[in-house]
Amino acid sequence: MTLATVCLMNVRSRPVKACVHLCRYPSLAASATSDLPGARCRTAMRCGRMWTRKVINIVGTSALVLTGCLAGVALATPVTVTVQDAGGVLVDAVVSLETARPVPATGTSKTVSMDQLNSQFVPAVLAVRTGSLVRFPNNDQIRHQVYSFSPAKKFELPLFQGSTAAPVRFDQAGLVTVGCNIHDWMLGYIVVLDTPYFGKSGSDGRVQIDAPAGSYTLRVWHPRIKGAALSEPLVLSRDALQRRVTVQTTGTAPAVAPPDDRVRALQDKFRRAADPKKPSP
Repeated sequence: MTLATVCLMNVRSRPVKACVHLCRYPSLAASATSDLPGARCRTAMRCGRMWTRKVINIVGTSALVLTGCLAGVALATPVTVTVQDAGGVLVDAVVSLETARPVPATGTSKTVSMDQLNSQFVPAVLAVRTGSLVRFPNNDQIRHQVYSFSPAKKFELPLFQGSTAAPVRFDQAGLVTVGCNIHDWMLGYIVVLDTPYFGKSGSDGRVQIDAPAGSYTLRVWHPRIKGAALSEPLVLSRDALQRRVTVQTTGTAPAVAPPDDRVRALQDKFRRAADPKKPSP
């Protein structure tokens, strides 16, 4: 059902009152009869416009069962995608379902974090919506200088330690490769997407996405993918769908660089600077 949001207050075999959020279908306002003060919908709605609450009469039936509110779109279909290469399933693959036109983001901007721990970015891969804010807290005992020269987002955070750096807003879709000017091996990837339908694979290589029925482009990206992201058409019906995708990869997974003598020296120097009471060797 794709009408305006309807939250049934009662379900019987006679006309019942309902709360209608008039957003995409203002013509339904003609059916409204009176305000319904105090009525609340228990399901989170996503609509970029102001809602108006009115009461209309709807013919209910004992066979009608609603378990939530219909938010102006068809019910979501679960899609499970398993990503693999020739060697097996892949962790940290970003899977997205994209429509012909970008889906506008609604609500407030989401803030996520890419930490710096043991001279590594954690997580190494982030997938975010356009407009999201990303924090780069530094939990190491040495300072880092985070930067990116990627076209989708160019930025640089001066040397810092702790959580003093301001968050960075990613407002353009694309792949952003993040590095550290001090530690060359540190690499992170932020995939910025113009769709709300995306996820990142876990240790089993699987991603589950809930999206309305319709036509999409399925895209799969991985840090070791050979060439551009895999792209193929996908049509969703109302039935749950499972898809296994095989991508070509290059090289091996990036190794976690253990602290060498140079890094240990930097760490010791930073600790001594932070603790003036500690005698220098």
